[in-house]
Amino acid sequence: MAKRKAGKPETSAAVKKPRVSETASQPGPPTGLGSTLYVHNLNDQVSIGDLRHTLYMLFSIYGHIVSVNAHKSPKMRGQAHIVYAREECAARALAKLQERPVFGKPLKISYAKARSHILDKLESKLES
Repeated sequence: MAKRKAGKPETSAAVKKPRVSETASQPGPPTGLGSTLYVHNLNDQVSIGDLRHTLYMLFSIYGHIVSVNAHKSPKMRGQAHIVYAREECAARALAKLQERPVFGKPLKISYAKARSHILDKLESKLES
């Protein structure tokens, strides 16, 4: 009598499941959060006024900007949030401006983890 090997039966076509890191790095905004971009690796030696103005002029090419938030506090130094009115505009800006040098440093852009409070205020005004 021949013995069979214990274990899972072999299949001719193995299905590979994507790793968590592969799915997390795919482009695209998280549902409902895609109109706010998080920008970091900004030159912290530039004045806050010049930084906001430059970011506004650079990012407004891709759509209507609701807000540009940049701060000089030690915790937020070198970072900013750009809030667009539409998710499509944010997606276009992210694709076109990623790694673009600004003030001698390449921009690092991603979607913000949280929805902007400014968008909530605007929506509540529109509903009223």
